[in-house]
Amino acid sequence: KEFNLLTSASNNSSTLTRVTAGTPVKVIKVWESKGGGSWLLVSVLCQNFYQLFYKRGWVNIRET
Repeated sequence: KEFNLLTSASNNSSTLTRVTAGTPVKVIKVWESKGGGSWLLVSVLCQNFYQLFYKRGWVNIRET
């Protein structure tokens, strides 16, 4: 599933990038917020022209 990589563990934070389905993601940290939601700090491999680099950001995990 696609998701937005966010700058902080907040629903009001800015989007760093849109991560497409199938992109490898490395989980760095799990954080449980007081409101009952879970957040993951992840590292994602991104490509900009011919350069590959990692971006770190937050993902909100909601129970469905």
